[in-house]
Amino acid sequence: DWDFLLTPSASVAAFPAEKLMPDHWPTHPWDWIAWAEFSYPFNMSWNPAASVPCGFTSTGLPVGLQIVGKRFNDLGVLQAAAAFEQLQPWADKRPQL
Repeated sequence: DWDFLLTPSASVAAFPAEKLMPDHWPTHPWDWIAWAEFSYPFNMSWNPAASVPCGFTSTGLPVGLQIVGKRFNDLGVLQAAAAFEQLQPWADKRPQL
């Protein structure tokens, strides 16, 4: 009954790219599942999804919004992502390094 499902892109703030998971999380055989639970189900179900920047944490790390559409509605997802970016422009914003 819904056109789109909106979720966080990840359940954890950004962490170093060379790591499989944040340092403070317990290690297990599937390290990425613990923090990617919002994204991998849609890879398996073939639902189109896009992640767009939607803000920053209190420490300045980027936060993503995931827009998931009905199967085969890739165009609708891209249009929703573009509409969100027009309402919440982010291209000129960068986290402090």
